[in-house]
Amino acid sequence: MTRHLFFLFIALALLFYCEPLHSQQQDIVARITDKYTISFPELKRYVIDYQYTYRYSNNIPEAARKALDDMILNRMKVIDFFDRRLNEKRDLLQGIMRVLNEELAIEYFNTQFFDKYVGKEAVRNAYKQMGKEVVYRQIVLMKPKSASPQVMDSLKSLAKILRTKIESGVSFTELARECSSDTKSTDDCDLMPPLTWKMSLFAPMYGAIFHLSVGRVDIVETSKDIRVVKVDRIDTVGVPSYEEAKDDIRRALAGKYMFVAGNEFDRMKKSLVNESSVKWNELGMRRLLRWSNIPGFYQTVYSDTIGSVLSQGDNFPILEYDGGKVVLREYLHLINDVLTLGRGTGIGEDDFKKFILEAVRTDKIVRRARGLGLEKDILNPGTKDPDLINGIIRIYDGQVIDKQIPPATEEALKVFYQANRDSLYYQLAKVNIYAVVDSSESEIEKLKEKLDQGVHFEKLAGTVLVKTYVRKRDGTIASYFSTEPPYLGEAAFKLKLFETAGPIDYDDSATGKQYALIKCMATRGDKQLTFDDARKSIVDNFRKYYRNRIAQSVTELLRKKYAVTIYGDVLRQNLISSGINPQ
Repeated sequence: MTRHLFFLFIALALLFYCEPLHSQQQDIVARITDKYTISFPELKRYVIDYQYTYRYSNNIPEAARKALDDMILNRMKVIDFFDRRLNEKRDLLQGIMRVLNEELAIEYFNTQFFDKYVGKEAVRNAYKQMGKEVVYRQIVLMKPKSASPQVMDSLKSLAKILRTKIESGVSFTELARECSSDTKSTDDCDLMPPLTWKMSLFAPMYGAIFHLSVGRVDIVETSKDIRVVKVDRIDTVGVPSYEEAKDDIRRALAGKYMFVAGNEFDRMKKSLVNESSVKWNELGMRRLLRWSNIPGFYQTVYSDTIGSVLSQGDNFPILEYDGGKVVLREYLHLINDVLTLGRGTGIGEDDFKKFILEAVRTDKIVRRARGLGLEKDILNPGTKDPDLINGIIRIYDGQVIDKQIPPATEEALKVFYQANRDSLYYQLAKVNIYAVVDSSESEIEKLKEKLDQGVHFEKLAGTVLVKTYVRKRDGTIASYFSTEPPYLGEAAFKLKLFETAGPIDYDDSATGKQYALIKCMATRGDKQLTFDDARKSIVDNFRKYYRNRIAQSVTELLRKKYAVTIYGDVLRQNLISSGINPQ
């Protein structure tokens, strides 16, 4: 559990620090008020994550424009959420508390550990080093494989002797020719290639050499050798401006220090609970473990189960440790607000104990983060976290839209039924068929012969299609929940239940001439539904109708309240740059 969360922090930190930030300044496709923007990279990720290309039949320009409209609406809802001060109602935030706390833990890692290596100050200090290149000489003393301590001591003594001789004026070149295992350092021009700042990040050896002063002689040890190095000169080279270079510097620093910061964070986290001091209440722990292995426990019944036990006054202990303890009520808080075990079953006792300790430690980190005032950096109108945005929108819709839906009283439902009697509550004739389709008529004829020989329709071919058609009140036939033209609709409505027909030929606009064998699997006639017939669905229809009306009204109010600017030329240019014809 600990390592899993550690690598989660690393991944998210890298996402934040390594993505080119300049793109979010140069590729702005929309602006909401004068504070909030949407960049093309953000739009691109949103289109992919929410499958807009699939929803819009791979029409990428249309998918991008629709996704941008939805992102703008979502951002306006988030802004309005804070303008209405809904964020101050802590009970409303309960539904996003786990996401919020996860982000707080990550922000704590970033600000208290990662930032000292890749924050603004670190980037500025690194920028000062970018303009120099270190030219040096080296003598390489290779370490023999499986060298004894005596051999290693001898090599180290030799390195010290060489350093002393060089410092006293003996020719570095001559000593290199006598002792170095590296042929490059024994050439007449025995200077090594210039060492840049970025190279200094690749290995501790390069870092040590890069920070030596001119004329300095030092000994640097690696896993394979011992080197005596001398800085010959430090050259000054041109560098881009700080604004141009800072993102590249940040990525380079992140690559070097991500695991350094992560390991420091990991050690701190483990220190929050001294495992040697932990005393488990085995009965309470195993009771929880038994519940946790019930399939779907943490998706359905955990809150009711634990709440019922607590209501009976059974707040049983789970563990004690130096500085604290966990009882059942605290465990419920950990599950609700900090971590959850997910959907798996077969959880072992050791893993379950590790999970609880991980939750306790994470909770302590979250409390520290709040104590530092980091929540305002996470929970704000400009948040980019998709889970947090989605959670805020759910709360907003519930408070601003759902609360305006009128009560579904019997009288209101009857009025709604009469108003929508001819549209929603007229049952259209419908038919469901199985279909086997092929471009060869002879293949369909062969399948028909198999059918006549008693082979089940469902086993005639590797692919059996399911199609549904409806006949509208004007007599026209349409595919049901499909954009495909009703090629087989007329033939389908001619069939009786379980009757078959074919070959049926038709011209498919995409694949040309096709032949089909079909079987009627279900059919129903058209009918005017009474109020009692519609009772099962009318409440959902009622709420959906008013929710859509209110949502549309809220959207119009938001667009009046918040100024939106869409940069169509920027969107168009970015689509072209991505190899997409904007049409």
